[in-house]
Amino acid sequence: MRLAGYCLAGLVFDWVLYHTWAVIPLFVDHDLRGDPEQLSRVQACSSIVYITMSIVIGRIADRVSRPWLVRAGCLLMIGACLLIPRAPTVGWLMLIVPLAGLSGAFFWPAVQAAIASEAGPARLERDIGWFNITWSAGKSIGFLTGATLKAEAGTGAALLAAACGAAAITLFYPLADRPGRGHRIEDHADPRVRATFMRMSWIMNFVAHGLGAAIANQYIKLCRDRSISLGRGDDPVGFYFGLFLFAVFASQTLTFVAMRFVTGWTYKRWPLYAAQLSTAAGTLAMAFATDARAALLVTPLIGVGLGFGYAASIYYSLHTPAGHGTFSGLHEAILGSGNLVLPLAAGALAARLGDLRWPYWLCAGATLAAIAAEEAVYRRSGAIALKRSTTQSAPSSSPGL
Repeated sequence: MRLAGYCLAGLVFDWVLYHTWAVIPLFVDHDLRGDPEQLSRVQACSSIVYITMSIVIGRIADRVSRPWLVRAGCLLMIGACLLIPRAPTVGWLMLIVPLAGLSGAFFWPAVQAAIASEAGPARLERDIGWFNITWSAGKSIGFLTGATLKAEAGTGAALLAAACGAAAITLFYPLADRPGRGHRIEDHADPRVRATFMRMSWIMNFVAHGLGAAIANQYIKLCRDRSISLGRGDDPVGFYFGLFLFAVFASQTLTFVAMRFVTGWTYKRWPLYAAQLSTAAGTLAMAFATDARAALLVTPLIGVGLGFGYAASIYYSLHTPAGHGTFSGLHEAILGSGNLVLPLAAGALAARLGDLRWPYWLCAGATLAAIAAEEAVYRRSGAIALKRSTTQSAPSSSPGL
């Protein structure tokens, strides 16, 4: 399958996924009258399944037909979309949303492993770059359409549209794997340095993806509490919630575009740290913003860190000699762990301390703690000594600041 086909599949599936995850918080908040802690538990039920099954499916994706794993993921998503509107309580919803987590666990490791296997070493960075841009575009659009359609047509109609999107993927995705190119996907970095930066990027992505999930999960409560809204219609707060998430993840998409054309960021610490400081600043600003337009201005600060964290993690995860499905599964499990831990903690703090700003203080603090943990990993790895004693054959592969 050509790269354009993988990109289209990623765009449509992430549109489906985050169209759905825009509807769910609004459904819990408005229809089921759930509190912040219940919102976070709904997210957690999906994330737990996603974490465990991403590792399992990632290993399977190295040995079985990947297109059929993709189709299984789409069918599971269709089931989730059709069942969610029927949930009469938050408890019933918690039993249904694991289908959405399982669908992602089938889809993402299989598609990413297929791209890595077919690309070869010369094209991997380019192909993954375009793939990141397209799925992120689908994610940002999904948040906007999900919130808008939920407000205008209700939960059932909004999720029926998502189910149709998942069904479309099953029709255009190929029936069989395309043979790989048989190349080892490696760069010129020393294996010890590569392993060090892979661990650092996993820490960053754990927090960054969890931060994005916590915002998507909890921000609706802060918007309603402060009456932050924009536009007209039956639910201007819900529309603004979707618009804000669209702006955050559109900024993430633009970060992927920039990284597609900018070289020299690999195997250096300062881009990782700068992106995370930007995200921490934007998240702190969210806690104090009371005006819709002012809050929208901080979205690029958040999106930069989210985009850089994901791009770095998948880059280092796939620049391995083999086992692309396995490493892609680990990458997805780690970001899924962030999706579990940070929203769950954020919801608990907001509910038990009675202050809806706590999720954003927590996320900013976790981001700063991640920088400290990454620096500790770097220094304990011996990468500094390795830099002083060796010269890498590729300039962009030299470990440093």
